[in-house]
Amino acid sequence: MQRTVRRTLAAVTASSLLALAPVAATRAVVGPEVVTIHGFEDHDDIFYEAFVCPGQAESPYYYDYRLGGARGHQATGFQFDDTGVMAGLTAEVKDPTTLSSVTWSTLHPDLPVNANPDGYALAQYYPNNFGDDDGYWFAISPLFAGGSGWQGSGDLADIVFQWAFLDIETDEVDPTRGFQGTVAELANDYLSNGKAAYVGFAYGCTGRTYYMDNLRVTSAGSDRIYDFEGARSGAYISATLEHRTDAPVIRDVTRINLIHGQDHYLLGDGYGFSDGVVPSGWTAGTAQLHRRLYGSPSFTYAGARPYTETTYGQFHITPQRLTLYQLRTPPGAVFAGSVSKTLVVTVKRRISATLARDRVRRGRQIVVSGRIAPGDRDVTVTLQRRVDGRWYNLSSSRTTTGGYYQLSTLARTAGKKVLRVSVVTAKGNLGNVSPSLVVTVLRYRPPATRSVFVINAIPPTHPPVITIDDGTPPHDGHRLAFSSAQGDPGGPLPVRSWPQNLLEAHGD
Repeated sequence: MQRTVRRTLAAVTASSLLALAPVAATRAVVGPEVVTIHGFEDHDDIFYEAFVCPGQAESPYYYDYRLGGARGHQATGFQFDDTGVMAGLTAEVKDPTTLSSVTWSTLHPDLPVNANPDGYALAQYYPNNFGDDDGYWFAISPLFAGGSGWQGSGDLADIVFQWAFLDIETDEVDPTRGFQGTVAELANDYLSNGKAAYVGFAYGCTGRTYYMDNLRVTSAGSDRIYDFEGARSGAYISATLEHRTDAPVIRDVTRINLIHGQDHYLLGDGYGFSDGVVPSGWTAGTAQLHRRLYGSPSFTYAGARPYTETTYGQFHITPQRLTLYQLRTPPGAVFAGSVSKTLVVTVKRRISATLARDRVRRGRQIVVSGRIAPGDRDVTVTLQRRVDGRWYNLSSSRTTTGGYYQLSTLARTAGKKVLRVSVVTAKGNLGNVSPSLVVTVLRYRPPATRSVFVINAIPPTHPPVITIDDGTPPHDGHRLAFSSAQGDPGGPLPVRSWPQNLLEAHGD
């Protein structure tokens, strides 16, 4: 596919070509600015050039892309069906009077086919007094790329050009006007930077494909490095906002709220944006998921999935705490790599709560215990009661190792109470509340009283005494009687008694 270039140099002949002549650099600027050129997109400083090689017939050329460059990840270039046309670019120099260096790198996959120049260094200078000079200066000088592989160029700012002046009205070279010297020398001859100068290169006169990268243009007022990468692309994270399978997928999602223990699926794909050569459209490639865990200073690689022009790469996630996600597409042969927007996944804690007893007497303690997940230590939990549709704090505590807790409050009034436990936002998790608990507080009823009599028996200190009712020693036929009679108030009645062992000796 060919693209119309923004500006074309005038046709030239072999008689305008001169050899290289080194000139010392005048000034170098420290700390170059790196400018990324994506594919063949329009840029204020860069202009793509193409024209017929001296003494050859015109032939087709094509824009090309490559993974791997002299700087960065990629490079761009040109393919040629045959010899005859050279293609390349020029960069604008706003202060050509101080131009000190112009270098670049090229890759020629094939070896030279002949000893002819591969291309030409290009230079243009536009005076600012167009009233007197309705035209501009131009010059070219032959370039020989040499062998295959990435290689650096000479310094274009050192080239002593044989300049010619092109009259804009006649579109012809003015034979009366010429100048020999570098770009800076020509501008200084005018004692002016003019409207700017343009310097660069073009290859292709030997028909060899080539790729370009790392163009550096240095002057007193500017030091820029142009990094040629692939066309722009976009990476996208898509997902459902709700935790259900029939929810709609949102492209470029930036926030999802989950509860601890819930999993989710993220979808990734990429899009390529036209640079004037390749068209825009969904691309095929590899989606790389990166995540930044809570407390981590940077993103880390979390896996890769392929995607096509019509399908997503799918990622299963189970975040435990607040986690940031990015989808990245690595650079390919045509499109540059890209990074999606950052997706923030917040995670609420889970909290369980259990009543020690769901019925308690007024004046007793209501006790609730449970656990939070994740099971962090030293996280504040609060027991709350609902009154007239509002929740009021009753007591607070902190979790122990494993996330366990216990809370209590005094049952002050009778009736049914609706309680819950809340946990604060802390340590990478959003706060949450437990399911509601219902406890019944019974009215206070004092215990019933009753009399209790305790009889302490006095153990005997001697064997019991058995008497015979007629006062005679026991013998067969006598009736035995146990005396329990008490005497008069003065003491017990005198009773004749016989030891038990004697009775046992006589029998009944």
